[in-house]
Amino acid sequence: MRIGLYLPSLEGGGIERLHLGLAREWISHGHLVELALNERRGELLRDVPEGLRIVDLGIRRQAASVPALIRYLRASRPDVVMAGHDHNNIMLCAAGFARPAKTRIVVSQHNTLSANDTRGVKFGPVPILYRALFGQADAIVAVSSGVADDLAGMCHLPRGRIDVIHNGIIPDDLAHRMAAPVDASLYSEGSPTILAMGRMVEQKDFATLLTAFAQIRQSRPARLVILGDGPLRPALQAQAEASGIAGDVAMPGFVDAPFAHLARAALFVLSSRHEGFGNVVAEALACGTPVVSTDCKHGPAEILDGGRYGALVPVGAPAVMALAIRNALDRTWDREALRARGATFSEAACAARYLELFRRIAPRGLAEQTRKEVA
Repeated sequence: MRIGLYLPSLEGGGIERLHLGLAREWISHGHLVELALNERRGELLRDVPEGLRIVDLGIRRQAASVPALIRYLRASRPDVVMAGHDHNNIMLCAAGFARPAKTRIVVSQHNTLSANDTRGVKFGPVPILYRALFGQADAIVAVSSGVADDLAGMCHLPRGRIDVIHNGIIPDDLAHRMAAPVDASLYSEGSPTILAMGRMVEQKDFATLLTAFAQIRQSRPARLVILGDGPLRPALQAQAEASGIAGDVAMPGFVDAPFAHLARAALFVLSSRHEGFGNVVAEALACGTPVVSTDCKHGPAEILDGGRYGALVPVGAPAVMALAIRNALDRTWDREALRARGATFSEAACAARYLELFRRIAPRGLAEQTRKEVA
């Protein structure tokens, strides 16, 4: 099967990592996989698996991508092409009117539309355009049941038309990645290290985490490491200084070895206001690292099975978060149970689910061919 993936770039992010992992799995099973990018840039270019062809569409403005996508679809003629961001979904469906007859289009939704500023210029038109253009999609995927419910409600789509496929972000070589070297000074033996990770933007709400951490430091030694970068870095650094905790807070920026950091942390905390899935929660579990997460819409509660595999706290409640962190640091965890839960979100399992979907929507001849290949 010839599979195309469409993303803006390979700047670091959960969606980009997911697609690279899927590509790696599909290539290992003999499928031809291409990655069409608006721009060939981003930190994750170094993680492109062998055999993945990169197609640079040369687009700087998303609105100008439809002609380039049409040219790509007609030249490459993929059996299936899948997009992974809101605006990419829209542009791919718009290009779908001029696609080759055999090409099937899959759109995937990774975040809740209702969490976006629907009055703003960037996201306001998205539900309207989804309703107008999703008729071109042969399949619609949401990464959690909550995202699927939200998508159906916001866009007046039949819920039964949306497939739920949880993100697969745990690689086969997890043990190797966990053993990668990291800056040892971030994980001193004298006090537990609490780890957080993500873009420094409003959605991740690291401000609430810093407030909770300041409360924890009043009663016990601890260290907070926030991996990632973003526009709110100066404000977060200023908050740490004003709270008197800057000496116990490290913000080393984007890192290449997230699993190695997760494996060394005493606790992982997700402070987000909203998520589509929450990849790093599953990654932490797979490393056997306990988790405290906001019970945000949607994803963490599904990953943690309603609190069975980690603590869930309200969004924007630093005092409750601080208490949950204290309890988690003092608790004895069944780390094998955490690892087993995390392993259910493997790249291999997710890639297989997507292949099942692709075969279901594929043209009859191709579907029969792929079934014979599997047999």
